[in-house]
Amino acid sequence: MICGLCPLPAAEDQTLPPGENTDSDQKVIVLQPPTDEEEAARTAVVYNKHHPASLEIARHYIQLRNIPEDHLIELSLPFTAGIERADYEQRIEMPIREALSGKNLLMTSSNTVSTNAIRYLVLCRGIPFVILNQKGEDQNSRDKTGAAVDSELASLPLRLLNSPRGFDGQLRCFASGLSNPYIISPRTGVLMTARLDGPSDRIANSLVDKALQAEKEGLWGKCLFDVRGLTNSGYLQGDLWLRGASEVCRLYGFETRVDTRSETVSGDVPLDALAFYAGWYDYNASGPFKNGLVEFMPGAFAYHLHSFSAQNIFTTSNHWVGPLLDRGATCTIGYVDEPFLGCTLNVEAFADWLMRGASFGEAAYHALPSLSWQTTVIGDPLYRPFKLTFIDRYMEALSRNSDQSGWAEVVAANRALIKGEQPEIAVSAMEDEFKARAGDYAEGGWLLSCYEKEKKWEDALKVCQQMLKKLDPSSPVRRCSLLMKEAELCAQMKKYDLANSRFSILYEEYPALRMEKGFLERWKKIAKSAKARSDLRKIQEALRQIEDSE
Repeated sequence: MICGLCPLPAAEDQTLPPGENTDSDQKVIVLQPPTDEEEAARTAVVYNKHHPASLEIARHYIQLRNIPEDHLIELSLPFTAGIERADYEQRIEMPIREALSGKNLLMTSSNTVSTNAIRYLVLCRGIPFVILNQKGEDQNSRDKTGAAVDSELASLPLRLLNSPRGFDGQLRCFASGLSNPYIISPRTGVLMTARLDGPSDRIANSLVDKALQAEKEGLWGKCLFDVRGLTNSGYLQGDLWLRGASEVCRLYGFETRVDTRSETVSGDVPLDALAFYAGWYDYNASGPFKNGLVEFMPGAFAYHLHSFSAQNIFTTSNHWVGPLLDRGATCTIGYVDEPFLGCTLNVEAFADWLMRGASFGEAAYHALPSLSWQTTVIGDPLYRPFKLTFIDRYMEALSRNSDQSGWAEVVAANRALIKGEQPEIAVSAMEDEFKARAGDYAEGGWLLSCYEKEKKWEDALKVCQQMLKKLDPSSPVRRCSLLMKEAELCAQMKKYDLANSRFSILYEEYPALRMEKGFLERWKKIAKSAKARSDLRKIQEALRQIEDSE
């Protein structure tokens, strides 16, 4: 297929490492996270000495995570995206394996897992991310030798503990069958491998900073799931995973939206304050992710399901992984080549584990059915945004009396509604909070949604205008979202002159909207109602320019 993601089943089972089990009879996860010190002691970091920034990123990471200095591993490689299989074995896998075993961090001399074995391997920008297919190899073959470097390294313990096997095809990821995230390790056949990487050294270096900020302040914001609206076909599983993840986020208390249209999110829809995004199915970043009208919160996870989403992670415009990181995502997952749908991330399982307290690395590898395959995991694998219970996170947010306080109140309100609280009580309480905080963005957005559902347009407009007055001028995506909302509310109330003026402001302040046909068509209707002839001429000219460019 041109777009890939063939709906084939996942890999067949392989033998689990001797003496291990999948813990499949354990029904409830009892979360007692390792301490920061324990996690640091079980992490190794790899850099490329021929890319100077690689060592800078590595040192920044080990300093912030307090990882032992002797857990740093140096490789000697050209700075390139792809590497041939033979070079991967000789210049990446073998040196890492020897360095880890020499430090007693992986295998013992008797080829058993060391008691000091690391759980996490972090690759810093400068390490190739794709092992190239052999010449003439079919990318749609399940037996191709090409793979993501991360996934190949993650399978290293499984290959060492079992009888020798070739590199063709995928191996089962046994972490997907576990019920306890804290036993994922080389003993269960998985070395959780992730990378600090992306379109630039600056972006790669910032991933741990944003992860630590979210661990300290909490991961707050909105969740968006862009499904395709499928009801059957071999691709239905992708929609089911996304819908399942949306339900996980909703039950946690996040403001959660599910877009069921077959097309991806339109470029005239600003996406503000995203904590979690997952969708499919465009070849390249599109809509707000292309034109920049998207805002990710510190710690946000962003994922777009496409066969080649990580074919080039250095670009800010093509595929998905690079653009998502460039727009501000803290962590993401993608595919360097055709993975087949059944071997991609079960995003529902990922969201469930992450919000139960698992680390990014634990949640990712639990949700991946295959190793030695096409998946690259980008972000700090030690990132654990939900280590604290909701009550503890809620109380910490209130004690800081910061922007997170409003988000915490929104999550608390949603959780109360899920437990059966009467909507009018929840709305009354939020109105008091919004008044006390004089226009808080999170609380105002929650009230806006409630008022719109009840068609209380006047109340919604007042809240919107209060939010605009308080809004930080350094939040352009939020301002865009509020101006659009104000225009829509004014149109509902037949205040067409005011609605038209808001569209005019949007046109002037946000050049990206001038090339969005949906935005211009909506404005055209308002301008006609407002009898704004000069604006209508402007709109017609913009529409002609779009037609000429198509």
